[in-house]
Amino acid sequence: MSKVTYVGAHQRGSHMEVFAIVESSFIDYLAWFSGIGDSVRSTLIVKMSNGAQYAYNDVPLDVWSKVVNAQSVGSAYNEYVKDLYEVERTMEPAKSENVFA
Repeated sequence: MSKVTYVGAHQRGSHMEVFAIVESSFIDYLAWFSGIGDSVRSTLIVKMSNGAQYAYNDVPLDVWSKVVNAQSVGSAYNEYVKDLYEVERTMEPAKSENVFA
């Protein structure tokens, strides 16, 4: 099982949020939200180690749980999330700076 360094959850009415910081060379954290604003949709936010962040639409909570609790978070993300849901990149990867240039 992957090591989860922090898990948080919050519920307000029909809106729910869960969050996990994981030890992974590929993913920093995963957050799942339901019913943001006037929406009844769920959204999975995945923050990559390279700084990129993606928002996946209509991902069930049990998928978040499968990824967070997997032996390999990166492999589970590839199996259960990547290329399976509508996605939008919400943050670009960090640009590396060559300090020797």
